[in-house]
Amino acid sequence: TITLGVLWLRHYEMYYPAKVMFPGALGRMTVYMVSLATYLGTKRFSIGWALWGVSFERTLKMHYLVGTLASVFMMAHCFWYMRAWSPLGLPGKSAFTGYALLLGILIVFPAAVITNIRVHYYSVFKVTHFFAPAIVFFAILHVVLLNVDMGISPGLVVAVGWLAAAALVWVVDFAYSRYDSLFRNARIVDGPR
Repeated sequence: TITLGVLWLRHYEMYYPAKVMFPGALGRMTVYMVSLATYLGTKRFSIGWALWGVSFERTLKMHYLVGTLASVFMMAHCFWYMRAWSPLGLPGKSAFTGYALLLGILIVFPAAVITNIRVHYYSVFKVTHFFAPAIVFFAILHVVLLNVDMGISPGLVVAVGWLAAAALVWVVDFAYSRYDSLFRNARIVDGPR
């Protein structure tokens, strides 16, 4: 994360105005962190425990850390951009999706990060996490709408590809978990004691 952050910061320093250097680099890092949090957070298939051989419990801890970092990056990106331009003067057509992302992360973040809510009010935590797919969807729209000249650039393809691949993994996991719970028989291994 630090290496990617420094590389994006150098990129923005060379090619963009100074007032968007830090928020732009944070936005790019948010794309990767949201994607990674989505990869790690799926129930049935997680890159962490399937490919790297990490236990599901450790994968959930990584999902918590990466998701928290992604949320902090996203909020910092948003507020820094609003500081660089006025909240009503954000450039391009991406302001609506940016505000939708901010609203989504402000709904999910407290329930996900505050341990008391996550542990003692699990239903609140679970319901707020239903906004996570909307965050990924609006992140894809946000990246596409940032492309002012509407050309296909390598950065656009990679950013949208990362997010779309994470969304696809989530959709497959969601569909399989519904199939598993509705159409597969439960097997009782041990009787009551």
